[in-house]
Amino acid sequence: MSVQRKQTDVAIIGAGFAGLGTGIELKNAGIRDFVIFEGEEGVGGSWRTNTYPGCACDVPSHLYSYSFEPNPNWPEAFSRQENIRQYIEHCADKYGMKPFIRFSTRVTDATFDETKGRWIITTSDGQITEARVLVPATGALSHPKYPDIKGISKFKGKAVHAARWDASIDLRGKKVAVIGSGGKSRSGRGRGQLQPPAGAAVGGDQPGAGRRRGRPDADEEDRDPSGLRRPPAGRQAAPAARPLSRLPRRADR
Repeated sequence: MSVQRKQTDVAIIGAGFAGLGTGIELKNAGIRDFVIFEGEEGVGGSWRTNTYPGCACDVPSHLYSYSFEPNPNWPEAFSRQENIRQYIEHCADKYGMKPFIRFSTRVTDATFDETKGRWIITTSDGQITEARVLVPATGALSHPKYPDIKGISKFKGKAVHAARWDASIDLRGKKVAVIGSGGKSRSGRGRGQLQPPAGAAVGGDQPGAGRRRGRPDADEEDRDPSGLRRPPAGRQAAPAARPLSRLPRRADR
């Protein structure tokens, strides 16, 4: 029995920032023949799947937002995972994206048929969709990469990846080893959310490395990170764009 193929103009993989932004712009342009495939049960992408202690963004929140949806209510200059996820949820609801999303549906194969000039997309529910345009908007940070360490399978304690955090783990009185010295290993300690109680030890990084470089943790910028709540006179005006004809010319021309 052959599977009936669905037809669409644009297929988007992922309902994180990139996928939702693409869908919103398509809808604003009057294009409604599109679908967004999302493997999780809700929107957010990396900001939905990553819930480890201290998870946050190292880009200022007023920049890490859609240009068409500025948010004057970011609680911090560098907002945390939960606030970013809520912002993405807000955008999905406000711009009516959820009817276009097929949740809990992963793309398992995508092949371009040159004779038809269309993408043949197979998903985890067994459906096949044909699309004229395919937009991969998948984020690498939502897919954990486990280290290939000799003997790791024999470890008898609790082991958890930052991208698949288990909030039920009780670290009290435990020795904790952190593998890696990137942002994920630092953020929890830098924000005080993975601080062990007395008697516990944390390894895998240098003392003090957890603090985000240059991050103002509790200053005026955190209280009004975007500056959008200040009176207009208090905001810094953006420099006016110069016409191409008035840009400086090279001396050899």
